[in-house]
Amino acid sequence: MYQALMVPLDGSEFGRHAIPWALAIAEPAGARVDLVHVLTPPYDLGVAAGDKLVLTEAIDSERTATEQRLGDLANRLSIGTEVRFSSAVIEGHTADALLRYADENAIDLIVMTTHGRSGLARAVLGSISDQVVRHSRCPVLLARPHRHVAEDHEAAAVSDVLVPLDGTVTSEAILEHALEVCRLTGASCTLLHVIVPELLLTGVAVPVAPADLRATIAEERQADAYLASLVDRFREGLVPVTIAALPHADVASGILEYCAGHPVSLVAMATRGTRGLERAMLGSTMDALLKKTHLPLLATATHIDAKD
Repeated sequence: MYQALMVPLDGSEFGRHAIPWALAIAEPAGARVDLVHVLTPPYDLGVAAGDKLVLTEAIDSERTATEQRLGDLANRLSIGTEVRFSSAVIEGHTADALLRYADENAIDLIVMTTHGRSGLARAVLGSISDQVVRHSRCPVLLARPHRHVAEDHEAAAVSDVLVPLDGTVTSEAILEHALEVCRLTGASCTLLHVIVPELLLTGVAVPVAPADLRATIAEERQADAYLASLVDRFREGLVPVTIAALPHADVASGILEYCAGHPVSLVAMATRGTRGLERAMLGSTMDALLKKTHLPLLATATHIDAKD
Protein backbone atom coordinates (compact mmCIF):
# COMPACT_ATOMS: atom_id res chain seq x y z
CA MET A 1 0.00 0.00 0.00
CA TYR A 2 2.80 2.42 0.87
CA GLN A 3 5.49 2.59 -1.80
CA ALA A 4 6.32 6.29 -1.66
CA LEU A 5 6.23 8.67 1.30
CA MET A 6 6.75 12.43 1.35
CA VAL A 7 8.18 14.40 4.26
CA PRO A 8 7.83 18.19 3.84
CA LEU A 9 10.69 20.08 5.52
CA ASP A 10 10.95 23.83 6.05
CA GLY A 11 14.54 24.06 7.26
CA SER A 12 13.65 24.10 10.95
CA GLU A 13 14.71 21.48 13.47
CA PHE A 14 11.10 20.81 14.41
CA GLY A 15 10.23 19.80 10.84
CA ARG A 16 12.66 16.89 11.05
CA HIS A 17 10.64 15.29 13.85
CA ALA A 18 8.52 13.77 11.08
CA ILE A 19 11.42 11.67 9.77
CA PRO A 20 11.34 8.97 12.51
CA TRP A 21 7.64 8.44 11.80
CA ALA A 22 8.33 8.14 8.09
CA LEU A 23 11.02 5.57 8.88
CA ALA A 24 8.59 3.56 11.02
CA ILE A 25 6.44 3.04 7.91
CA ALA A 26 9.00 3.10 5.11
CA GLU A 27 11.48 0.57 6.52
CA PRO A 28 9.11 -2.39 6.84
CA ALA A 29 7.21 -1.38 3.69
CA GLY A 30 10.35 -1.08 1.56
CA ALA A 31 9.13 2.35 0.49
CA ARG A 32 11.10 5.37 -0.65
CA VAL A 33 10.92 8.70 1.17
CA ASP A 34 10.99 12.04 -0.64
CA LEU A 35 12.22 14.98 1.43
CA VAL A 36 10.55 18.07 -0.04
CA HIS A 37 11.21 21.75 0.60
CA VAL A 38 9.00 24.47 -0.87
CA LEU A 39 10.51 27.80 -1.81
CA THR A 40 7.99 30.62 -1.63
CA PRO A 41 9.63 33.55 -3.46
CA PRO A 42 8.07 36.99 -3.10
CA TYR A 43 6.15 37.67 -6.30
CA ASP A 44 6.13 41.43 -6.74
CA LEU A 45 5.40 42.59 -10.27
CA GLY A 46 5.90 46.21 -9.25
CA VAL A 47 9.64 46.07 -8.59
CA ALA A 48 12.10 47.76 -10.89
CA ALA A 49 14.08 45.78 -13.46
CA GLY A 50 17.30 46.08 -11.48
CA ASP A 51 15.58 44.94 -8.29
CA LYS A 52 14.08 41.98 -10.13
CA LEU A 53 17.57 40.86 -11.12
CA VAL A 54 18.75 41.08 -7.51
CA LEU A 55 15.66 39.21 -6.37
CA THR A 56 16.19 36.47 -8.96
CA GLU A 57 19.81 36.05 -7.93
CA ALA A 58 18.80 35.81 -4.27
CA ILE A 59 16.20 33.16 -5.08
CA ASP A 60 18.69 31.17 -7.15
CA SER A 61 21.21 31.33 -4.33
CA GLU A 62 18.64 30.15 -1.80
CA ARG A 63 17.60 27.29 -4.08
CA THR A 64 21.20 26.14 -4.53
CA ALA A 65 21.89 26.21 -0.79
CA THR A 66 18.62 24.42 0.01
CA GLU A 67 19.22 21.73 -2.61
CA GLN A 68 22.68 21.09 -1.18
CA ARG A 69 21.46 20.93 2.41
CA LEU A 70 18.47 18.71 1.62
CA GLY A 71 20.51 16.46 -0.65
CA ASP A 72 23.12 15.97 2.06
CA LEU A 73 20.39 15.01 4.55
CA ALA A 74 18.86 12.53 2.10
CA ASN A 75 22.26 10.94 1.47
CA ARG A 76 23.03 10.62 5.19
CA LEU A 77 19.66 9.04 5.88
CA SER A 78 19.99 6.62 2.97
CA ILE A 79 23.38 5.49 4.25
CA GLY A 80 22.30 5.27 7.90
CA THR A 81 19.03 3.41 7.31
CA GLU A 82 17.65 0.77 4.99
CA VAL A 83 15.39 3.31 3.29
CA ARG A 84 16.01 5.08 -0.01
CA PHE A 85 15.72 8.83 0.54
CA SER A 86 15.60 11.44 -2.19
CA SER A 87 15.27 15.22 -2.08
CA ALA A 88 13.37 17.82 -4.06
CA VAL A 89 13.17 21.60 -3.87
CA ILE A 90 10.02 22.94 -5.46
CA GLU A 91 8.45 26.36 -5.76
CA GLY A 92 5.04 27.89 -5.11
CA HIS A 93 2.52 28.41 -2.35
CA THR A 94 3.46 25.81 0.22
CA ALA A 95 0.29 23.71 0.59
CA ASP A 96 -0.56 23.82 -3.12
CA ALA A 97 2.99 22.91 -4.11
CA LEU A 98 3.08 19.96 -1.69
CA LEU A 99 -0.26 18.63 -2.90
CA ARG A 100 0.81 18.97 -6.51
CA TYR A 101 4.07 17.14 -5.81
CA ALA A 102 2.19 14.35 -4.05
CA ASP A 103 -0.14 13.88 -7.01
CA GLU A 104 2.61 14.04 -9.65
CA ASN A 105 4.93 11.65 -7.82
CA ALA A 106 2.45 8.97 -6.74
CA ILE A 107 2.90 9.66 -3.01
CA ASP A 108 0.97 7.19 -0.87
CA LEU A 109 1.49 8.84 2.53
CA ILE A 110 2.49 12.33 3.64
CA VAL A 111 4.31 12.59 6.97
CA MET A 112 4.71 16.09 8.38
CA THR A 113 4.85 18.05 11.61
CA THR A 114 2.15 20.48 12.68
CA HIS A 115 4.27 23.51 13.51
CA GLY A 116 4.44 26.78 11.60
CA ARG A 117 7.32 27.98 9.44
CA SER A 118 8.63 30.07 12.33
CA GLY A 119 9.91 26.88 13.92
CA LEU A 120 7.77 27.32 17.03
CA ALA A 121 6.16 24.14 18.34
CA ARG A 122 2.59 25.32 17.83
CA ALA A 123 0.26 22.31 17.80
CA VAL A 124 -2.53 24.23 16.11
CA LEU A 125 -4.86 23.64 13.23
CA GLY A 126 -5.10 26.13 10.47
CA SER A 127 -2.07 26.62 8.27
CA ILE A 128 -0.13 24.23 6.06
CA SER A 129 -1.00 20.94 7.76
CA ASP A 130 -4.69 21.88 7.82
CA GLN A 131 -4.76 22.56 4.09
CA VAL A 132 -2.76 19.46 3.23
CA VAL A 133 -5.01 17.14 5.26
CA ARG A 134 -8.18 18.65 3.83
CA HIS A 135 -7.14 18.41 0.20
CA SER A 136 -4.74 15.46 0.04
CA ARG A 137 -5.79 12.40 -1.93
CA CYS A 138 -3.61 10.24 0.31
CA PRO A 139 -3.53 9.94 4.12
CA VAL A 140 -1.45 12.35 6.18
CA LEU A 141 0.44 11.44 9.35
CA LEU A 142 0.78 14.53 11.53
CA ALA A 143 3.77 14.15 13.85
CA ARG A 144 4.00 16.31 16.92
CA PRO A 145 7.27 18.23 17.43
CA HIS A 146 8.92 18.25 20.84
CA ARG A 147 11.81 20.02 22.50
CA HIS A 148 14.37 17.28 22.02
CA VAL A 149 16.50 17.01 18.90
CA ALA A 150 15.04 14.48 16.48
CA GLU A 151 16.95 11.24 16.07
CA ASP A 152 16.79 11.07 12.28
CA HIS A 153 18.09 7.53 11.96
CA GLU A 154 15.78 5.94 14.54
CA ALA A 155 12.27 4.86 13.59
CA ALA A 156 9.48 5.91 15.91
CA ALA A 157 8.06 3.14 18.09
CA VAL A 158 4.42 2.28 17.45
CA SER A 159 2.82 -0.06 19.98
CA ASP A 160 -0.91 0.67 19.96
CA VAL A 161 -3.00 2.43 17.32
CA LEU A 162 -6.32 3.90 18.44
CA VAL A 163 -9.07 4.17 15.82
CA PRO A 164 -12.10 6.26 16.87
CA LEU A 165 -15.24 5.27 14.93
CA ASP A 166 -18.75 6.68 15.00
CA GLY A 167 -20.69 4.11 13.01
CA THR A 168 -20.50 5.97 9.70
CA VAL A 169 -18.88 4.96 6.43
CA THR A 170 -16.89 8.20 6.63
CA SER A 171 -15.20 7.20 9.89
CA GLU A 172 -14.43 3.73 8.53
CA ALA A 173 -12.38 5.18 5.65
CA ILE A 174 -9.34 5.09 7.93
CA LEU A 175 -9.54 1.37 8.67
CA GLU A 176 -7.42 0.09 5.78
CA HIS A 177 -4.67 2.57 6.64
CA ALA A 178 -4.77 1.76 10.36
CA LEU A 179 -4.57 -1.94 9.51
CA GLU A 180 -1.57 -1.42 7.26
CA VAL A 181 0.28 0.71 9.82
CA CYS A 182 -0.31 -1.96 12.47
CA ARG A 183 0.80 -4.71 10.14
CA LEU A 184 3.99 -2.88 9.19
CA THR A 185 4.97 -1.76 12.70
CA GLY A 186 3.77 -4.76 14.70
CA ALA A 187 1.38 -2.57 16.67
CA SER A 188 -1.92 -3.67 18.13
CA CYS A 189 -5.14 -1.80 17.41
CA THR A 190 -8.04 -0.58 19.50
CA LEU A 191 -11.35 0.33 17.89
CA LEU A 192 -13.08 2.96 20.01
CA HIS A 193 -16.66 4.18 19.90
CA VAL A 194 -17.50 7.15 22.11
CA ILE A 195 -21.17 6.89 23.07
CA VAL A 196 -22.82 10.29 23.45
CA PRO A 197 -26.08 9.65 25.35
CA GLU A 198 -29.18 10.53 23.35
CA LEU A 199 -30.10 13.20 25.88
CA LEU A 200 -27.07 15.21 24.72
CA LEU A 201 -27.86 14.83 21.03
CA THR A 202 -31.05 16.92 21.21
CA GLY A 203 -29.14 20.19 21.06
CA VAL A 204 -31.05 21.52 24.05
CA ALA A 205 -28.84 23.21 26.63
CA VAL A 206 -29.89 21.58 29.89
CA PRO A 207 -27.91 20.66 33.03
CA VAL A 208 -26.64 17.09 32.79
CA ALA A 209 -26.25 14.98 35.91
CA PRO A 210 -23.47 12.37 36.04
CA ALA A 211 -26.08 9.61 35.97
CA ASP A 212 -27.31 10.91 32.61
CA LEU A 213 -23.88 10.31 31.07
CA ARG A 214 -24.22 6.57 31.51
CA ALA A 215 -25.05 4.81 28.29
CA THR A 216 -28.12 2.64 28.26
CA ILE A 217 -27.72 -1.12 27.97
CA ALA A 218 -29.11 -0.90 24.45
CA GLU A 219 -26.58 1.78 23.46
CA GLU A 220 -23.68 -0.23 24.87
CA ARG A 221 -24.80 -3.41 23.13
CA GLN A 222 -25.24 -1.56 19.86
CA ALA A 223 -21.75 -0.03 20.13
CA ASP A 224 -20.16 -3.38 20.99
CA ALA A 225 -21.93 -5.12 18.11
CA TYR A 226 -20.84 -2.43 15.67
CA LEU A 227 -17.18 -2.60 16.71
CA ALA A 228 -17.22 -6.41 16.79
CA SER A 229 -18.38 -6.42 13.16
CA LEU A 230 -15.12 -4.73 12.13
CA VAL A 231 -12.51 -6.83 13.93
CA ASP A 232 -12.30 -9.69 11.44
CA ARG A 233 -10.29 -7.68 8.92
CA PHE A 234 -7.64 -7.03 11.58
CA ARG A 235 -7.55 -10.62 12.74
CA GLU A 236 -7.23 -11.79 9.15
CA GLY A 237 -4.21 -9.48 8.90
CA LEU A 238 -2.81 -11.04 12.10
CA VAL A 239 -3.13 -7.74 13.94
CA PRO A 240 -4.11 -7.94 17.64
CA VAL A 241 -7.32 -5.95 18.06
CA THR A 242 -9.55 -4.96 20.94
CA ILE A 243 -12.73 -2.91 21.11
CA ALA A 244 -13.88 -0.29 23.59
CA ALA A 245 -17.10 1.67 24.03
CA LEU A 246 -16.88 4.76 26.24
CA PRO A 247 -19.87 6.90 27.28
CA HIS A 248 -18.99 10.58 27.30
CA ALA A 249 -20.63 13.96 26.83
CA ASP A 250 -18.18 14.92 24.07
CA VAL A 251 -16.49 12.75 21.44
CA ALA A 252 -13.12 14.51 21.42
CA SER A 253 -12.94 14.62 25.22
CA GLY A 254 -13.85 10.95 25.34
CA ILE A 255 -11.00 10.08 22.98
CA LEU A 256 -8.58 12.16 25.03
CA GLU A 257 -9.77 10.50 28.23
CA TYR A 258 -9.17 7.07 26.74
CA CYS A 259 -5.68 8.08 25.56
CA ALA A 260 -4.80 9.38 29.00
CA GLY A 261 -5.50 5.99 30.55
CA HIS A 262 -4.00 3.72 27.90
CA PRO A 263 -0.61 3.38 26.13
CA VAL A 264 -1.75 4.84 22.81
CA SER A 265 1.10 5.77 20.46
CA LEU A 266 -0.91 6.90 17.42
CA VAL A 267 -4.50 7.99 16.76
CA ALA A 268 -5.90 7.16 13.31
CA MET A 269 -9.14 8.69 12.13
CA ALA A 270 -11.03 9.96 9.13
CA THR A 271 -12.34 13.47 8.72
CA ARG A 272 -14.00 15.54 6.07
CA GLY A 273 -12.16 17.63 3.52
CA THR A 274 -13.29 19.69 0.58
CA ARG A 275 -12.27 20.11 -3.02
CA GLY A 276 -14.32 23.23 -3.34
CA LEU A 277 -14.41 26.44 -1.30
CA GLU A 278 -11.68 27.14 1.25
CA ARG A 279 -14.23 27.95 3.94
CA ALA A 280 -14.63 24.31 5.01
CA MET A 281 -12.58 23.32 8.05
CA LEU A 282 -11.66 19.96 9.45
CA GLY A 283 -14.15 18.33 11.75
CA SER A 284 -14.40 19.62 15.31
CA THR A 285 -13.14 16.33 16.75
CA MET A 286 -9.91 16.42 14.75
CA ASP A 287 -9.53 20.10 15.58
CA ALA A 288 -9.82 19.43 19.31
CA LEU A 289 -7.40 16.49 19.21
CA LEU A 290 -4.74 18.49 17.39
CA LYS A 291 -4.97 21.25 19.97
CA LYS A 292 -5.09 19.09 23.10
CA THR A 293 -2.86 16.06 22.57
CA HIS A 294 0.78 15.51 21.73
CA LEU A 295 0.05 12.17 20.12
CA PRO A 296 0.64 11.87 16.37
CA LEU A 297 -2.47 11.57 14.22
CA LEU A 298 -2.95 9.61 11.03
CA ALA A 299 -5.75 11.28 9.09
CA THR A 300 -7.53 10.69 5.84
CA ALA A 301 -10.11 13.08 4.45
CA THR A 302 -13.28 11.96 2.74
CA HIS A 303 -13.80 14.70 0.22
CA ILE A 304 -17.04 16.46 -0.47
CA ASP A 305 -17.81 19.21 -2.95
CA ALA A 306 -18.37 22.49 -1.17
CA LYS A 307 -21.47 24.38 -2.26
CA ASP A 308 -22.45 28.01 -2.10
